[in-house]
Amino acid sequence: MQIPKIHDSYRAVIAPIQSWESDGHRWYSLHDSDCEIVKLELVFHAGTSIQQKSLQASFTSDLLLEGTQSNNSRSFSRKLDEIGAYFSSECGRDYSSFTLHVLVKHLETALELVGEIFRTPALSEEEFEHHLFEAKEEFKHNCAQSPFLAKQELRKLLYH
Repeated sequence: MQIPKIHDSYRAVIAPIQSWESDGHRWYSLHDSDCEIVKLELVFHAGTSIQQKSLQASFTSDLLLEGTQSNNSRSFSRKLDEIGAYFSSECGRDYSSFTLHVLVKHLETALELVGEIFRTPALSEEEFEHHLFEAKEEFKHNCAQSPFLAKQELRKLLYH
């Protein structure tokens, strides 16, 4: 077995970041023509700090992934899986974000699917009730876990 050569220094080449405004939104792009994968991240000022009711921001973020009027959650997930795409959401204190990872050759198909999430979300009462039930069960489970209880107590001591 041959040992790889060790270099004293390494210089990463990173493509320049481009930015522009369109329709009142700020867009950023980092393009690397050698890369076969695209990461698209949509970030909204819609975090927990601006919600009007508890869990409003995180539930909305989660429920948007439960399908559209033309694709239920199973169909939506299956279509993304067929093209090897991964779509996720995250809800933080100040922002909610949606991230898509997909091969460049399937970008157009993935964008059509993801676009449906924002144009025609399903947001059914049934999905909401199911999500609420699961959140309550997870909360009950977490309340019995030491790390969760310790984090709650620490927050109380630090912020109250």
